[in-house]
Amino acid sequence: MTSANAPAVPPATPATPAATGSATPPATPLADAEFHRQSHAVLALIEATVDRWLDAD
Repeated sequence: MTSANAPAVPPATPATPAATGSATPPATPLADAEFHRQSHAVLALIEATVDRWLDAD
């Protein structure tokens, strides 16, 4: 039995982007300096990974 004063139950949160209808989250704007800092960090990790692969080969 439900009461007229009972709070509504929110729908379950979708677990996948396909269920939400959005494939990507909204972009967060970055200053040029922050973009360069983050991109250099990512490229350094990629370079280190490739170097390890080549050393192991």
